[in-house]
Amino acid sequence: MHLRRQKLEATTGFAGCQRKIEKNRSSFIPTRPGPAQETGGKEGTAGMALSDPHPFDMIRLPASESTGIFDPYLLVRQALLSERPSRARRPGPDRHAEGPRAPMGRRYLYLLLFGIALGLRLLFLLEAMDSPLFDYLYLDAKSYDAWGMEVAGGQLVRGEAFHMAPVYPYLLGAVYRVFGHNLLIVRVLQHLLGAASAVLVFAIARRLFGGTAGVLAYLLALGYGSFLYFEGQVLSSALGVFLGLLALDSLLRALARSGRGLLSAGLLLGLGSVARPNLLLFAPAAVLWILLREPAARRGTLAFLAGFGLALLPTTLHNFVVSGEIIPISSHGGVSFYLGNNPYTTGTYVPPPEFGGTPEAIDLHDSRRLAERELGRALSPSEISAYWYRKSFEFVREHPLRFAGLLARKTALYFNADEIPLDVNYAFDRRLYAVLRWSPFAFGLLLSLAAVGTALLFRARGRGGVLVLYVLANAASVIAFFVCARYRQTAVPAVAILAALALARAGAAAREKRWKGLAAIAAAFLVVSVPVHLDLYRGRETSEARSRLVLGRAYASVGDRARAEEWYREAIRSAPGNVDAHMNLGLLLYETKRFREAADSFAEAARLAPAFAGAWNNLGNALRESGETDRAIEAIREATEADTAYAGAYNNLGFTLASAGRPAEAEAAYRRAIRIEPSSALSWANLSDLQFRQGTFGEAIRTIEAAERANPADPAVRWKRESMTRAAALCGAAREAAGRGDAGGAARALAEALAERGAPVAAWAEGDEALGPILARLALGAPSGRGGTP
Repeated sequence: MHLRRQKLEATTGFAGCQRKIEKNRSSFIPTRPGPAQETGGKEGTAGMALSDPHPFDMIRLPASESTGIFDPYLLVRQALLSERPSRARRPGPDRHAEGPRAPMGRRYLYLLLFGIALGLRLLFLLEAMDSPLFDYLYLDAKSYDAWGMEVAGGQLVRGEAFHMAPVYPYLLGAVYRVFGHNLLIVRVLQHLLGAASAVLVFAIARRLFGGTAGVLAYLLALGYGSFLYFEGQVLSSALGVFLGLLALDSLLRALARSGRGLLSAGLLLGLGSVARPNLLLFAPAAVLWILLREPAARRGTLAFLAGFGLALLPTTLHNFVVSGEIIPISSHGGVSFYLGNNPYTTGTYVPPPEFGGTPEAIDLHDSRRLAERELGRALSPSEISAYWYRKSFEFVREHPLRFAGLLARKTALYFNADEIPLDVNYAFDRRLYAVLRWSPFAFGLLLSLAAVGTALLFRARGRGGVLVLYVLANAASVIAFFVCARYRQTAVPAVAILAALALARAGAAAREKRWKGLAAIAAAFLVVSVPVHLDLYRGRETSEARSRLVLGRAYASVGDRARAEEWYREAIRSAPGNVDAHMNLGLLLYETKRFREAADSFAEAARLAPAFAGAWNNLGNALRESGETDRAIEAIREATEADTAYAGAYNNLGFTLASAGRPAEAEAAYRRAIRIEPSSALSWANLSDLQFRQGTFGEAIRTIEAAERANPADPAVRWKRESMTRAAALCGAAREAAGRGDAGGAARALAEALAERGAPVAAWAEGDEALGPILARLALGAPSGRGGTP
């Protein structure tokens, strides 16, 4: 059929070929006559030169459609037979494309492709639901989820400038508002977007390069497991891919209509940028393309920019109202830029030492705290961002050669086969799911083919170059910061379309027996594949250990401590220097009261990271519980030296000193914790308990009243104040009764006081000469004198 079609085109032109094919199907639909036919001239290729049909103009339902029989094979076959449309437009609407049959054909084909893509995603979803990772959220996913819950609760305006792109959290908020906190609905929605994205890949590829390329691009997108994986995460990746494709499709349609529709293209691109900010750079790239390559669409450039700006207006206004500063999307750009451009980075996500060196240490509060400590004053969101940008540019100025090498390395990492993780790790997690393990296409294959497809574009003028700009804009936005697979996701659909072009051209060369052309394509593919598959990623062991650690946390979150411990130990075996793994194992052992083993884990974490105050603090707690009080005090003092603003460590130091019988030092430690964190209810409560143990009831009550003033909305503090007031009165009554010789009355009052505030009352009574023996008899359950046992 393909050879016959080529012969017909060579002799009769495209219109004659189309009529011949339709006659053979017994369902001939005449094409719109070209200018030569309209003027009575001889039919020829002039009709093709002026045609630029809708990508589905050539799709016709089979003749059996009139009987209601749907034949998906014929739909796909006709899609494959369609040729690449030319760049010029017909001088009027296509009457037959707007007729009742063509839209029905488009609808059926879309539904078929959508259904296949969705079916595959539902298989993955069913498998993922059995994983402990399904409900376990951490880092960005946890932040998005918490923000979504705030939106669902009615908090539409935040008290500060957005620190993350807001479209996705607001979408989560809408879902939670309707369905409650249901992560299954979120994932179903994202898989629906993913299936729609696969159809958009087909439509764009078919419009640009023909039906064969469209089907091949769809199959490549269908078999690329990373799409399914990120659609299954509570992250903005799936939304960003979908909105980016919508914007790209809208832009190509507008360019084919001499610029009509550029306003909506700009709106969609702006909306996509507010969801995934690395789409921002495609806006100037698209404007440049229009001005240089689309003279008929130049008048629509302002409309495109207006639409783009209009989409960014709500976030800009929100940020201006709450902060008084012009921040188009979010205020977190500076610290993100510093993470990718500092003396310690390797081009991927490696937190520098001042942030603690672990992913969990990076958050908005850390970036604010470090910047304000350095400058010695409170900073606005834009000032914090500017501080981190300034630190990055200091590194660039002081080490230009290192920075140039870093840029080269990040570029190589971006155009590399490795799926570099950020917070989630596709390369590791795909082993957990059969659907992902069987996904046939990897990024390295798509990228190598796309490079060949890009080279083929230079031999023919067309709008395929827009795809290249789309990929390069994404690459620039990622390389400027740090490289990871998640941020590269929005570019992968365009990569798949370019890869499909290479495969389609290779297939055409094989069918036409152009062996030299086929050999050239194959050779180019092999040459490109070598650098693409170089092993450049240095953090593989660390990232896999982190993934094992995350899996352990997920099991711990569902109460499966045995599996959690197993994965924590696996993480330590794969990366013995992973501080987080030792810390998490220590916490699990502490919770299961294996204090000696927990102390060993915390001690190893402290050895690996001597400046990590949390490791020393936890080591001290474990040593105290295992009976080594003196060593515990030493460890917690190390924590306070590592971080002098660590209120929790001072609180734990006070508690440990109190248990060692050193009340004066304990009180000083508690008061230091309160000075650092005045709202620390725990430190206030521990100080009041210490005072109560010493018999200074009035001072203890005044302390807990101060705690209540610092935490007016905390019901636990209010309850403790009431309980301590009753216990103090009962202790006073017990002492008075004992002074009168009323042992029974003293025992009853003391028993009631113990019921109110057990340990502090017992510690106080034990040191009282009159009440000590009564307390001992109460503990033994012996008669307490007059009045009998309480």
